[in-house]
Amino acid sequence: MLNVQFDTDTLRPLIALIVAEVLAAHEDLQGQTDGQFLFDDNQAALFLGLKNGTQVRDLRLRGELAFTKIVGNRPRILKSDLIEYAMKNRSESRI
Repeated sequence: MLNVQFDTDTLRPLIALIVAEVLAAHEDLQGQTDGQFLFDDNQAALFLGLKNGTQVRDLRLRGELAFTKIVGNRPRILKSDLIEYAMKNRSESRI
């Protein structure tokens, strides 16, 4: 069995950097949506930078993007689900 131990002082700068990046990304997204937290497909597409709502609909139908239903059984996507989708599909740039 492998036992790995880290000194908290060694990890502290890395954790601070990660938290700062997450908070910056969150603030950027907050500014773009003016406090809105529930999106239809077209609004979600704009939020994600996609071409149109059809792409978001396809993501929902494939089960790749969580959604909720409101009055009239209309699908809406929570802002937190859009952020989660964007973060899980994130990759590091390799230059």
